[in-house]
Amino acid sequence: MKKQTGERIKKYIEELGLNPNTYATALKVKAQVIYNITGGRYSLPSFDMLQKMKAFDPSLDVNAL
Repeated sequence: MKKQTGERIKKYIEELGLNPNTYATALKVKAQVIYNITGGRYSLPSFDMLQKMKAFDPSLDVNAL
């Protein structure tokens, strides 16, 4: 499940025309956080992270991630 979620987030970032570094900057988080999520290296995105993603793009369906 972690891998699938990370892959969906990676695809979402690419669809925005961004890379993990620029997306991290936009969310005001460290780039390593984005790389860890998209690479499936650790836990699923935290609630705080999901809130930041939703604030950045209100049309994002976090349930679909």
